[in-house]
Amino acid sequence: MEFGVPLLVAGVVAMRLFLVTESRSKNPLLDVKLLSGNRFFTLSCLAALGNYAATFGIVFFMSLFLQYAKGLTARQAGFILLLQPLMQVLTSPLAGRIAIAKLVTVGMLISAAGLLLTAMTIGVHTPLWLVGLELMLIGAGFGIFITPNSTAIMDSVERRQYGVASGMIGAMRTLGMATSFTTITLVFSLFLGDQGVTDANLPRFLLGMQTALVIFSAFSCLGVILSLCQGKRQPS
Repeated sequence: MEFGVPLLVAGVVAMRLFLVTESRSKNPLLDVKLLSGNRFFTLSCLAALGNYAATFGIVFFMSLFLQYAKGLTARQAGFILLLQPLMQVLTSPLAGRIAIAKLVTVGMLISAAGLLLTAMTIGVHTPLWLVGLELMLIGAGFGIFITPNSTAIMDSVERRQYGVASGMIGAMRTLGMATSFTTITLVFSLFLGDQGVTDANLPRFLLGMQTALVIFSAFSCLGVILSLCQGKRQPS
């Protein structure tokens, strides 16, 4: 914890130096001008960041909740958790075929609603059918969002920039996952300290989980705002 702030400052400084160096390079790893000159591309990437940050941590929390609060085995919890990616598999191809830009916003809204509903209803006595329904709602929202968003990002750049655009999608995914788990770490530190999840501190775990889910929902809402601010797509 004592090294947290210095490391954070060092990371920000290093990022700044990287961006300055890349902006002056003739053959940059990251085309900074693409971020500053293509508003649609930048906002689409940030929306993807918000969506990954909002949805990735739900599996971690739910796995602990199902085992400690509901008394399921790891295998039983895993089968229930499969409902979320299953909905992603079912909705992503459909959203890609429809190919309507507004689906990006719709998907984010569905994910935000699922996360907020989960935060409001989660508890020891929450029925498993409701937990499964909420996971399916979150998964459907993610599936509806991700395909149109990725397509929009790739379509907003020229063909010679496809590699950079694809790399940015991967970077947003990784950064979003890191943001999600950083949020989980902070919540665990605040509500559980250095203790693990046990029957004795289960109420504190549930309160921390609710808090994190509200934060995740806020990430989704931020993504909704960014997708609404995208404006018209630039021709590729």
